Amino acid sequence: MIPISLARRVERIEALKAELSAEAATQLHAIPCDVTREEDILAAYRQIAEVLMCRLISLATRDTPYVYCSQTIRKICSI
Repeated sequence: MIPISLARRVERIEALKAELSAEAATQLHAIPCDVTREEDILAAYRQIAEVLMCRLISLATRDTPYVYCSQTIRKICSI
């Protein structure tokens, strides 16, 4: 499971993240989003897709998560 938190005040999520174990903290993703603004919601969905895509690619290629993710995506898509 990949926990993703949407919040207007991401710094609050980051503060809570600091209280988690190191392993749990690397899994939590805080994404800024004001749900009253359509553009924030769309941007959040794009970021969520990016987080999930990077995670799936890192599992498929056995790379360290999120390392050179965009390069790996381009490589895979160009095959």
